[in-house]
Amino acid sequence: MTAQRLSIGLLVGGLFAALVVLGPAGGITLAVPNWDVSEIDGDGIDNDGDGYTDSDDTECGSHYEGFGSVSVGGAGGTVFWVDPNLADPSSPGSDPHSGTHADPCTLRKALDGSNRVIKFISAGTHTLTKTVIIRGSNLTIDGFTCPSPGVTITHTTSYGSLTIAPFGGQHGHDFIFNHLRLDSLYDIYPTPGGSAMLGVDGDVSSNEVSEVIFDHLTIRDQRTKCSLWGKVENVTVSNCLFHSNNKSLLISFYGLPYDLLRNNFSLSHNVFAESDERNPQLRGWIRNLDIVNNVMYHWGVTQGWGYGIRIKNEPGEESIFANVINNYFVASILPSSALIYGINPGRDSRDNGPPTCLNQGDIYASSDMGDLWVAGNILPPANCDEYSTIPGPLSIPAWAQVTTIPADQLYTTVPQVGMQYKDVRDQGVIDRVLAAIGPDVYGRYVFYNNSAFDGNDPTANASDDAAIAPDKTTLLPGGTAAFANYTSYASGINGIMIDIPSLPGTPTVSDFTFKVGNDNSPGGWSTGPAPLSVTVRSGAGAGGSDRVTIIWADNAIEKQWLQVTVLATGNTGL
Repeated sequence: MTAQRLSIGLLVGGLFAALVVLGPAGGITLAVPNWDVSEIDGDGIDNDGDGYTDSDDTECGSHYEGFGSVSVGGAGGTVFWVDPNLADPSSPGSDPHSGTHADPCTLRKALDGSNRVIKFISAGTHTLTKTVIIRGSNLTIDGFTCPSPGVTITHTTSYGSLTIAPFGGQHGHDFIFNHLRLDSLYDIYPTPGGSAMLGVDGDVSSNEVSEVIFDHLTIRDQRTKCSLWGKVENVTVSNCLFHSNNKSLLISFYGLPYDLLRNNFSLSHNVFAESDERNPQLRGWIRNLDIVNNVMYHWGVTQGWGYGIRIKNEPGEESIFANVINNYFVASILPSSALIYGINPGRDSRDNGPPTCLNQGDIYASSDMGDLWVAGNILPPANCDEYSTIPGPLSIPAWAQVTTIPADQLYTTVPQVGMQYKDVRDQGVIDRVLAAIGPDVYGRYVFYNNSAFDGNDPTANASDDAAIAPDKTTLLPGGTAAFANYTSYASGINGIMIDIPSLPGTPTVSDFTFKVGNDNSPGGWSTGPAPLSVTVRSGAGAGGSDRVTIIWADNAIEKQWLQVTVLATGNTGL
């Protein structure tokens, strides 16, 4: 790959002094929302640093988005402390532990009731010997409380899952599950039946489930799918990492009479990676489904068949109303199966679509599909089913809307998906996704070193982040210099930062070239002054990238442009 050029324009003392950075398209850096925290009442700790402790935090649940954000989980209920290393009992009653901090119990016992917040006193793997049927309401499983390396929930070679399944006319409501790894072991025991590790089952009209949040979950190695099944509404599935599954996620109910409504679903900022199918699949009567800012990566890789998202109509079933907005689809095989209407790509008996493929943005109202708005997605050119059936997006109420960024910026959110502790396999998947969708450079900044903003500290450290000039941007190829490309800092250009993902080495001065000049012919500019230091802070940059800070002496570069070239070397990985 050719060297990447990074540049910003700056103004000093009324004369132009600029830093020019030429780089790949898509290198714009956006602020990354903080989806990494969950504030749950119970332990009096300010988990998210917002100045409130859990017990008096008025923002409980406010970090969640989408239709499920109305869920309060078990907030205010009894706190049960779980030791995941305890053996799974045959029944909740056979667990002798009380569930206090001093005497933690098993997950099965902690889930046997309502109005509970479940926290983890230690890390470990909890192996279910059979499915935990959750009949209660107002429950939170707060994996964010677990110390490193977090908690993994798995099962025996037979089966075992966490299933929300009210019974006898019950209405199960208010569930929050976060920061858990759910491992179904399909990679070790590829049995024909298999088992999913998580499900919601509202299988008759009187047994409904509502107000559900699944957030920051890592769900892997499933032979069969996680299901949101039956009469279910007000659900958020966000920031989850589904990977290495035969089937990932199903939102559906089928079998006569096809009349159970699933309503108000938000699927946002998830990654579906290296899984064959159902990433997700949608079927039956679904209304107000908002699919926003997800990444579907390399479906069908284990069995040679699969798809990204399939919206499947069957005769006699109600249709699906959905927004599919600003998602990123990456195919290694079957690029025409990124987004499917009906059974197969293109027109078929289930969708009655147009006779030829239409472009994303085209409206075709004569198909048998429901109300679909498809826009802003990055899809393989071979994909066919990407038209809309309505002239504008479904109206999502303000309280249920999710943070939305352009699809080409999703590399900034991918490092946050899944539970907070990544093992080697999880991180490997994330790294491969980032390599496919991210630019070589995530961010370019000028900052005012040795200023009041960084505490008048001339050295490179984390305090420099506060000295980044928020109103200054890089001047990229083809651009025209404007006020945003200049600065009037009295010390001239004395600090820049470059965010590069997954640096393979530690860059030094020799990994860059620097030129200065004051005309529009950079080829004739002279060699710039050598910087005082090149410093790397791993993981401190946008999207978890590595932040490279370069510092010059005060006033060494002023009244002129600075061009910085990042060389393609073993240290930079470009």
